[in-house]
Amino acid sequence: MTTMTAQEQPAARATKGELPLGLIASAGGVLYTLAGLRFTFDHDAYDALSAAMAVLWCLGCLAGLAGIARLGVAGRGTLGKAALALAVAGSGLALLAWLTGFADPLAAEEGTLMIAGRILSILGFLGLGLATFTARRWAGWRRLAPFFYPLAVVLGGLSWAMAEVELKVTLIGLAWIAIGVAIAGTRQERVDDADGG
Repeated sequence: MTTMTAQEQPAARATKGELPLGLIASAGGVLYTLAGLRFTFDHDAYDALSAAMAVLWCLGCLAGLAGIARLGVAGRGTLGKAALALAVAGSGLALLAWLTGFADPLAAEEGTLMIAGRILSILGFLGLGLATFTARRWAGWRRLAPFFYPLAVVLGGLSWAMAEVELKVTLIGLAWIAIGVAIAGTRQERVDDADGG
């Protein structure tokens, strides 16, 4: 049996439960990406279909966050727990915004609930990114996966102007596809044998 130094952490180990959570997160990302592409071709596509796609995306986000929590990739520290709570709260507010915004999806996208949800999600994912990176339980590109969401929002533009909605929504959807793949693709065995067996 080998011993771990203070710097080493066991790699994330998935159970069968994380695979569906990752797939649901990726499916939500696909729907949100399709919504963004739809907005590219029809700037007036804020209708019940886009609201339904956004609700399913929010549910995918919550499933992905559950997968991240179950895998423990953010470590056991306060930063990871607080960041996860912020990200869940932000996704929950976004879900609430879309559920209450079926009558007027554009108002939901630009409303206070959505803006508050995005801010909490960005802060949560920045914290998750730091916690995941320092916990070193994911290897390779997966260690950076939680940073994909805030990066997508920044690249898509921090304002909620109509001219940027298509790019922002498409990039956020693509980020969630990658986050879901990171969760679903976590191997069921340990990547390193730090625990000696």
